[in-house]
Amino acid sequence: METIQCLDHGYVQLIDTFGDELTIVNAARVSFGAEKRTLSEGDIKLMRYLYREKHMSPFRHVMFRFKIKAPEFVMRQLYKHVVGIEATSDSSFQLHGWNELSGRYKPINDFYTDFAWRKQSLDNKQASDGDMPAEEQEVWKRALDSHMESTLSLYQRMLNAGVAREQARMLLPLNMYTEVIWTASAQAVLNFIELRDHHHAQVEIQEYAKAMRTMLAARFPILAKIWFEPRHIEKSPCRILVVDTSHVPNDLVPAVQAEMAKFLRADDLFDTVATVAPEAKWYSIDPRRTNKEVVDILCDVKDTDINLDIVRQALDNKVLSLVSVFDQDADSVHIFSEIRKRLGF
Repeated sequence: METIQCLDHGYVQLIDTFGDELTIVNAARVSFGAEKRTLSEGDIKLMRYLYREKHMSPFRHVMFRFKIKAPEFVMRQLYKHVVGIEATSDSSFQLHGWNELSGRYKPINDFYTDFAWRKQSLDNKQASDGDMPAEEQEVWKRALDSHMESTLSLYQRMLNAGVAREQARMLLPLNMYTEVIWTASAQAVLNFIELRDHHHAQVEIQEYAKAMRTMLAARFPILAKIWFEPRHIEKSPCRILVVDTSHVPNDLVPAVQAEMAKFLRADDLFDTVATVAPEAKWYSIDPRRTNKEVVDILCDVKDTDINLDIVRQALDNKVLSLVSVFDQDADSVHIFSEIRKRLGF
């Protein structure tokens, strides 16, 4: 069984899998009474089509069984991907099994303590923003050690005195390690990886998502490529942004377009850039991005080498206008107003 270590004492272990990439296409082809015995290029195109058009049920015929050891606060985030799995027949998160270590049966004695303290982000309520200074690291490490020693001492006293384990465990902090066996469909696992192996996710859970991504890609390389590299899929549905430079003096158009291209391609949000007319540029956007992600990603470009002076001057002088079409999304005007505000334009 393949095991990848995570954090100080945690891990992800791939116990077993059921099915392969051919399982997915055969599940789809059963509608026509057809079955393949070897995977062809046509089957790969079919998998791309299924993913692109969000026909997800064939991906649920491939299963993974993991054993995961993680701190309680990480495991609660992971469990969000299990809740409500059998509520409806078209749920995106069907076919799960989840069994967890119980503090009613076994005393808890393993905790996540070897880490660096991070600063709270000032512009993102749920995120951290880099490590705290070295001198503060030591202060809070000693504080945690003291708290853990006191808490565990009381926990052990209660157990020794005969207090029920199911009640004594109420003392334990969220850095306690727990263990689960999680059985889930490929779709559910891929969805977890997609959401949690992301720079907006908490650092600790990113480690577990990266471990699962590595394991999945080793066993199912074609599936992983299709799911995680959607920008390489031709004719994928896209949302369009038009940058109108019709009022920009001709000699400035190349410079403005070059800077806007960098501005709008931040974090690979836009997968293609093509000039359709001297006065406009069109950009296709990963359709899975939410409106909030579009704003967050475009606002991250402050940290790049983009010449914002050119962009700002063009916007301030109203010689450059942003005209957006998000699948006819009425919120697009608000999105770009927010972008201008957060970038200081």
